[in-house]
Amino acid sequence: MSRIFFHFLAPAFIALAILVFAGIAPQFRQQVLLDFAVIYYLLILYSYYKFGRQTAPAPELTPQKRGGGISEDFREIVLREYEYVQETMAQAMNDRHTLVNYFLLATGVVMATIGAVYSTEGMFYSPYKNHLTIAICLTLSIVAWIYFLKIVRLRQAWCDSCAAMNRIKQFFLVNEGLSDGDERSPFLWKSNTIPRADRKGNLFHLEAILINFISSLAVAAVSVLLLPTDSWRMTFWIPAGFFLLFLALQFSAYTVFLKEKKAKGAAAAPQKLHVLDSTHQPRQVVLHEERLAFDGFFKIKKAVLQFEKFDGRLSEKVEQLSFMRGYATAILLYDEAAHEFIFIEQFRYPYFEEQRTKGWMIEIVAGMVDHGESPREAAQRETIEETGFACEEVKPLAEFYVSPGSSAERIAVFWGKLGKKISEGGGKKSENENIRLVRMPVAEAFQKLERGEFQDAKTIIALLHAKPLLMRV
Repeated sequence: MSRIFFHFLAPAFIALAILVFAGIAPQFRQQVLLDFAVIYYLLILYSYYKFGRQTAPAPELTPQKRGGGISEDFREIVLREYEYVQETMAQAMNDRHTLVNYFLLATGVVMATIGAVYSTEGMFYSPYKNHLTIAICLTLSIVAWIYFLKIVRLRQAWCDSCAAMNRIKQFFLVNEGLSDGDERSPFLWKSNTIPRADRKGNLFHLEAILINFISSLAVAAVSVLLLPTDSWRMTFWIPAGFFLLFLALQFSAYTVFLKEKKAKGAAAAPQKLHVLDSTHQPRQVVLHEERLAFDGFFKIKKAVLQFEKFDGRLSEKVEQLSFMRGYATAILLYDEAAHEFIFIEQFRYPYFEEQRTKGWMIEIVAGMVDHGESPREAAQRETIEETGFACEEVKPLAEFYVSPGSSAERIAVFWGKLGKKISEGGGKKSENENIRLVRMPVAEAFQKLERGEFQDAKTIIALLHAKPLLMRV
C-alpha cells in the first residue's frame, strides 16, 4: 500500500489539488503551496532514486575447509571486523539521537523567528510578515526532509551492520561444523531474528514520525496563511487536506525507501554464502531468496539458489522446496529375557492414502525431539509415552535424512533394552494417538525384513544395523 501511495496516489492527489485550486477555485490562493508540493514531490523522487535502499554484494569471506581450523591471525582479523561493525551500529544509534536533537533545536529557532516577526516591533519593521512566515515554514519543511532522509540512511546503516554481524557469525559456525539452530551454537540470536529495515514501531520509525509531523504542520500553517483572512475558518479542510497529504507521503516514503530494491543494471545480489566442507575443495551455495511458502503445523521453505558444480562453475538459478519436519528420534526396543523386539502399530494416513486397502503400519517407537531435549532423551520419553515401558542401555545405531531431495527431516536411531513397566502407554490422547504394542521374536523380525514386509524406512534401517548383533536362532 505504501508503494502504491508513494508512486501513484500522491502525485494523483497533487494533480487534483492543482486542478481544484488553480483552475476551479483560485480564490483560495493556494498557488504557492501547489508549486511547493510539486517541487517537494520531485525532490522526494530524486532522493529515492539517488539514495533508495539497494541490494549491494555482501563482503566476501573465505572460510577454510571444515576440520582444517582457522588460523589465529585470520581469527583475530575477523574478530576485529566484528568489533568495527558493532561500533558502526552503536554510532548509527548515537547519530540518530543527535540528529533529532538538532532538528528540534532548528524547529525552536524557527518558532522563535516567527514569534519575532509577529511581535509589535517585528511588524513595524517588516510589513511582509505573512510572506516571511511562509518562506520560513517552507524552508523548515525542506530541512525536515533532509533530516528525515538522514534518519532513513542511519536505519539502513544499522540494518546493514546487523547483516554483516550475522555473516561473521555464520562464518564461525560453518568452520566449526555447526548450523544456525544447532544447540551447541554459542550465539544467542538466530538469522531469522534480524529485523527488516522497514519494520515499524522502533525508535528510528518513531523519530521519523516526529519529523514528519512537524514538517506537515509547517505546510498546513502555510496553507492557512495563504487563505483569504475572512474565510479560512470556513475552509479549514484545505490546510487539513495538505497536512494529511504531506504526512501520508512521508510515511509511505519511509517504507518505500527502506524496502529492498535491485541496483540498476544488476541482478539482485546474494543474501548469504554458505561454504560446505569437501574432500578436495569448498563447495559454494549462493542463496538469493529464502522464505516460508507454507507455515502451518508443518512448514515448507522455498529457496532460489545457485550451487557449485563439479567443474567449479555455478549452476543456473534454481528453485528448491524443503519440507521442514524437524529433528526426530527413533529407538529399536529389545526384550532380552524373551529375545523379542517391541514394535508399535498405528494408523498412518499417508500410508492409507497411497494404498487405500491398508493404513496400519508396524514400526519402531519414534517421535520429534522437543526444544531443549537431546535425541537420546527424546527416545526414552517416546518409549514411555507409546509403550509404557522404560528403556535401558540406550546406544546410537544410525542418523540419516529421510528424503534429502525434498525434506529437511533428520532421524537419529537408537537401540535400547526394554525396562520396567511404568505407565499405561498407548500414545498421547491429546494428539489422537492410538498405539498397539507388537511383540515379535528376533528371528521372525529378520525373516520379515528379508521378505520385504516392513514398509517403514527407520524400522528397516534399525533392523539392518541390529542384525549383526542379534542374529541367532
